[in-house]
Amino acid sequence: MNTPMEMNFRNLCGEVAGTDLTNPSEYRQLIGALTFLVNTRPNICFVVNTLSQYLIKPSHAQWIAAKHVLRYLHGTINLGLRYIVADVRLHGYSDAYWARSFAERKSTYECFFSSGPTMISWMSKKQKSIAISMVEAKYIATSTASCD
Repeated sequence: MNTPMEMNFRNLCGEVAGTDLTNPSEYRQLIGALTFLVNTRPNICFVVNTLSQYLIKPSHAQWIAAKHVLRYLHGTINLGLRYIVADVRLHGYSDAYWARSFAERKSTYECFFSSGPTMISWMSKKQKSIAISMVEAKYIATSTASCD
């Protein structure tokens, strides 16, 4: 079953997008470097998370997507997080996307915490259990975020 990302890249690049990479270690190194960059560039967190799901058997489509992330980073090199001392109240937010994973039907949850205007923690993960409804997915996300 093709994921939406693979279908989009097949439309963009033709059938060549579905072929496996001959040297997947380069892809793994690139995703490792991008994972490190997520600490200061949370705007690429979702795409890096999605691309890291293909570390075992990456295809040409994922390689093209990773190169697009590099181009985006090059174009926005002056952007980043700025940490300042200000209001020290802790704020937490969470959200869930019900059955986002097409293959496993698992929901994805996201949460972040900030101290005043400064973000101090964020994550996006698949839920361990399969939620029956959107309300249950959001309940699991809130519960998991509160444990953080």
